[in-house]
This record gives sequence, structure tokens and C-alpha cells, in this order.
Amino acid sequence: MVNTGVLGARAVLLLVETPWIMTLESDVVAAEMSGLLTLGRTLLFALALLAEVIAELEGIAKGLAA
Repeated sequence: MVNTGVLGARAVLLLVETPWIMTLESDVVAAEMSGLLTLGRTLLFALALLAEVIAELEGIAKGLAA
């Protein structure tokens, strides 16, 4: 069975490659391999990650607008 939450988180990680994102990616892989992530936790992680990416993009947009 494919864990779609982890796949979604990885897709976001591949789109935005910054050092803090790479750290999060290794954490996801480690948790996935140990079987600690359930689908619900993975989806929450993906949503939190998406919120961080949006906040980062918002900061970049504000910087460009200034």
C-alpha cells in the first residue's frame, strides 16, 4: 500500500530544495522506514510543510515587492 501523505510531502520537498527542507525530508524518510508515521500523521506533516512553504514564498514576494 502506498502512503500518499509521504509521497505528497516528498513532492513538496522536491519542488522547494532549501537546507531546512532537506532536513525535513530525511526526517520523513527515517520515520517512514521505522513505520512510525500513520497516514493521519503524514497528512498533518504534509500540511504543516505546505504552510511553511507558503509562508516562505510570501516572505519572498514581500521582499520583491519592497
